[in-house]
Amino acid sequence: MDLPVVNHKDYVAKIGDDHKFPINKFGELAKYLIDQKIVKNFYNPLACSFETLNRAHSRNYINDIKNKTLDKNAIKKIGFPLVDSVVQRSLVATGGTVLASKLALNFGIACNTAGGSHHANYDGGAGYCVFNDQYKKTIILIGDSHMQTLEGSLLDFSNKNNFKLIIINKAACFYILDVNLFSKGKKTSCDIDYHNKIRSIIMSNNNSIVILGGRMTAYLNEDGFNNKEGQYEGKFELSFYDINKKIENLQDRKSFIKEKYKKTLIDLINNNHKVVLIYPIPEVGFHVSRKLIFNLGIYSNNLAELNKNKPLTTSYNVFLSRNKDTFDILDFVQNKNILRIYPHSIFCDKILKNRCVTHDDKDVFYIDDDHLSLKGSELVIKEINNNINFFKK
Repeated sequence: MDLPVVNHKDYVAKIGDDHKFPINKFGELAKYLIDQKIVKNFYNPLACSFETLNRAHSRNYINDIKNKTLDKNAIKKIGFPLVDSVVQRSLVATGGTVLASKLALNFGIACNTAGGSHHANYDGGAGYCVFNDQYKKTIILIGDSHMQTLEGSLLDFSNKNNFKLIIINKAACFYILDVNLFSKGKKTSCDIDYHNKIRSIIMSNNNSIVILGGRMTAYLNEDGFNNKEGQYEGKFELSFYDINKKIENLQDRKSFIKEKYKKTLIDLINNNHKVVLIYPIPEVGFHVSRKLIFNLGIYSNNLAELNKNKPLTTSYNVFLSRNKDTFDILDFVQNKNILRIYPHSIFCDKILKNRCVTHDDKDVFYIDDDHLSLKGSELVIKEINNNINFFKK
């Protein structure tokens, strides 16, 4: 098999003989490959389509390049003069990378004699890179300790699908703009300033996918979980504050958080980000691992037998009742760029009618009373993987 190599005569743009970038190397490389009979014929790319470019760059930036209307400072940052031959080179070189990728899928290997323009970002070029043909979509995971349990499984998912992953999890912290989190009357580090720093990170990663989740119900209700079957977590010490003002009434607190969370989601969507909302992970009310060890010693010899005779479960109806207000808040903003993941659809009313399970015959889904185990987190990320097209569009 001859090595598939992509090349185009327009890879050599007319930037002037005195320009410090050695643009002629692309023509010299092509000549060398032919002269040395390494390549008989090149595959010639088409100009990269607007739709494909728009997956990595803003519409305004693409149009400014095509129409040569980019401002002087932005042109200077790129390093090339914005002339017709540079525009054409940028389009066919990026198209060349797309073509080489398709050829590699067919033949197992392929090369593009240009490309590798990794310095360009969403709305600007840099370092002799006009369009970024090495673009990786970014996933940003933001939440509390409930989201921390998803980190390992989400990293595997990101690596397998060629996503860049940024993790900004912080125990006892839920991302909502303009809201402070207090503990026992004192402001925590999960405050407005911290949320603004998170926002800056998000906005510096253009066109990203932001995964949000956490134990909103506990913060909202200011109360721990009561499974109504003898286990009560106790009063929750963390509270949402309107700056420094405590909102005593639950309905007032719900209305306040509803508006602030709406603002948070719309801010992300309006700035070209997609959002994945992880709905509440079912709480249990008892330490699953410890109780399993105890029950295994008394009622059965193995997990499968225990699952058949005396499984550790909680009430699905209690889960729905406790999280009703949270569901209302999370359901409030409807948009095609929001994907909703429901952990309770995995653990509740499925294996056992009207019950939320903590294990099956082989695996334990929790490490304590409300945090998922690795296996539990894998099941949640599997639901994300089932919606892979949302991430890749």
